[in-house]
Amino acid sequence: MNPKFFLSYINLHLCESYTLVGKINDEYVDIDLSKRFFDIPLDIKLDSQNTIDIDLKVNYNHQNDSFKAIPMLIWRTRGESPGKFIFHNLLRYNWFIENGITFLGSNSKLKLSLDIDHKTDEKTGHSMCINNKIMLNGFTLCRNNLEYIPNSWFVCYMTSKRGGKVNYRIHKNCFLPPINSQNRFNHITIGEKTIQLSKVLFYRKVENVWDYANCIKMTHAISSVTSYHHNLN
Repeated sequence: MNPKFFLSYINLHLCESYTLVGKINDEYVDIDLSKRFFDIPLDIKLDSQNTIDIDLKVNYNHQNDSFKAIPMLIWRTRGESPGKFIFHNLLRYNWFIENGITFLGSNSKLKLSLDIDHKTDEKTGHSMCINNKIMLNGFTLCRNNLEYIPNSWFVCYMTSKRGGKVNYRIHKNCFLPPINSQNRFNHITIGEKTIQLSKVLFYRKVENVWDYANCIKMTHAISSVTSYHHNLN
């Protein structure tokens, strides 16, 4: 099964009756925008150069002034394996805007052409170059769906010591271990999930979408470091 690639947006507010319609490389698409995350399919072939022509328009039955969606990341499926590869640039915060991938509002259009070069390397993993200037490195996120909950806790943890594979849990309820020498705990409980403290990479309070986006970047950065040390061994 060939992997599928997507450009993922996140909605700041959930608004019903919104869709994104138009063509991607002459293929008609009609994307539901009413959920927290929505994905724009990208026709990318592995280890090759690809040109993606996007001509989309936000459509709605009832306008909502609160509607706004921001680009989050590019990801791809892992074939028959669970989880997904996340592609991001840790150093350039505005790489979306630099390539014409803009915020979306009620009257927005997304019309652009992307030249994407996908590469696979045994040591560095997956990466892609956009328009010959922006390099996006990939990391493995061991979950099939992105999840965001405002005013919650974000806990990033290792699922395996091999290859820097990570996951995260997000929930409003989180029991953190006390920081003192008398009462020591070896786990964190978030929602109904209990995680060994030795596997926890970081945890952080998430107030809004921007906090969540920073947590994803931190997850990418830590995953890259653990993967690098694994390759050295």
